[in-house]
Amino acid sequence: MNRDYDRYKRQLGLVHQRRVGELNVLLLGDGPALPYVATNLALVGVGTLALPVKSGLLTAAHLAGQFLFRANDVGMPLADALAHRVRELNPHTQVKRVESAQTCACDAIIVTDPVAGALPAHVPVIWARVSDYGVYLGAHQPSIAPLAPNLLTPALASLCGALAAQEVLRVTRCLRQSEIQKFWVTLNYAFREPANAELKFALDGAPVTSTSDQRDGELRVHRVPVNLGSDPVRRLFEDTAVDEPLAELFTQPLASLYYSPVWNNRLDAHAYRVIENPLALPALRDQRVVLGGIGGLGAWVAALLAVSDFAGELVVFDNDTRVEMHNLNRQVLYTERAVNEPKAHAATRALAQINPALVVTAHLEEIQATTAITRAELMARAHLAISTFDNFRARYVFSEWAALHGVPLVNGGADGFNGDVEVIVPAQHGCLLCRWEQTRGAVAAQAMSADEGHLSCTREDANAPEVGAALVTTTAAIASAQTLLALLTLAHPATPVDHHIGWLGKENAMDKCRLAEPCPQHARGACAHPRAFWQMLAETLDGEDS
Repeated sequence: MNRDYDRYKRQLGLVHQRRVGELNVLLLGDGPALPYVATNLALVGVGTLALPVKSGLLTAAHLAGQFLFRANDVGMPLADALAHRVRELNPHTQVKRVESAQTCACDAIIVTDPVAGALPAHVPVIWARVSDYGVYLGAHQPSIAPLAPNLLTPALASLCGALAAQEVLRVTRCLRQSEIQKFWVTLNYAFREPANAELKFALDGAPVTSTSDQRDGELRVHRVPVNLGSDPVRRLFEDTAVDEPLAELFTQPLASLYYSPVWNNRLDAHAYRVIENPLALPALRDQRVVLGGIGGLGAWVAALLAVSDFAGELVVFDNDTRVEMHNLNRQVLYTERAVNEPKAHAATRALAQINPALVVTAHLEEIQATTAITRAELMARAHLAISTFDNFRARYVFSEWAALHGVPLVNGGADGFNGDVEVIVPAQHGCLLCRWEQTRGAVAAQAMSADEGHLSCTREDANAPEVGAALVTTTAAIASAQTLLALLTLAHPATPVDHHIGWLGKENAMDKCRLAEPCPQHARGACAHPRAFWQMLAETLDGEDS
């Protein structure tokens, strides 16, 4: 097995992986976004992360609000602690020390805290700063008040890290403008003499299934598929360029981006000064959150809840029976040691290491309509449901189950470079099926509610895999936004906050619904779909009993 290929195969159609592996990124400062920046860059496969020699030691203060560093790293030089943890995430990413920013031959610089001295003018500089209620990303140093960590800080830092890593990919021209969905190669054989017996083929000693065809008067052609994991085919894939002009929109450095889920906070674009109003955010105690799926988005959401000021129970549903190598490019709770272990079990163990006080109840099972009955008490006593499933049917069932009990739902989805997050409070917004009907039409919505097809490549053709579906920066950005809206939904702040967020990764741009609640675009009041779902379920069970 080519473990290098298996690790990255889900992103090969989105980025120029060889180019990513050659990048050298300098990290300056030790702000709250630092561990998340490093995590994103390591998982995407950046070759080298560089830190100044005088970065100092890792302290207990660095442990707050993050899950990369651990307690036994305290007292180590920051570069050594980072090297140790990055090696666990991706053994291909190296961490090195440099004397100064001026002498470092790097491709980009990310700054997570104010730094003294001039920075190189010939290298893209990306400021990645976390404020009390928002994140700033841009080419200009911002003016931000000293951080007062709060309930939102870990999720904001994670979002900042994802945006900063995506900006590195943009400005170094590592993104593929035309995304490749599938790629495959076949070897074609035509033999001089017809074979008397059925021909059998093997590739690297492993049998492969071939196809053959013959036209009148021509030789029979035998076609042997070659997996992209084969080194020659992998090199062919990387060396063959799509000849197209790159749009400046996808490569030009961002001047500035400020995002806050709290309304009325803003950036003074002339002075690059972040202006925010104080917001009372309580600690969340004795809360129950039901999380649907703990793959790409779900792993990040669970990890962020574990390091936030959230103390309660996290109930997890996931039916994946094993962690696979291709999960490791984005599913942050898993390392190579977890490969072939059920995700629910591996996630439970990882979350216990991050926060032993968090109560995690994991169910290795698929969400089905009957779950609303067999597991009814879990949702009945829940304060929030978070959906990260990779198929529409599970999303629909999960949404109706939550709506039956009046439980708010935070739904998130990511694909390629894009994703969105939405809050659905049943009494205000109906359910997820309502949203689908609104955006796709009633017929398409009903078809989606029955679609059990998985986006996961565990069920795909190994010889023609999906190579343009999943990238850690998209996953982390959407999951961070999902966690932000989840925490705010639980906290019930007095100030208006976002209920719908979108992200366009190629532009590194965030969008949101700018209509106040009750939003005329998304709010439609309670709907009849949950009751119809329950009626359908009751009729199905009655039919089975009769």
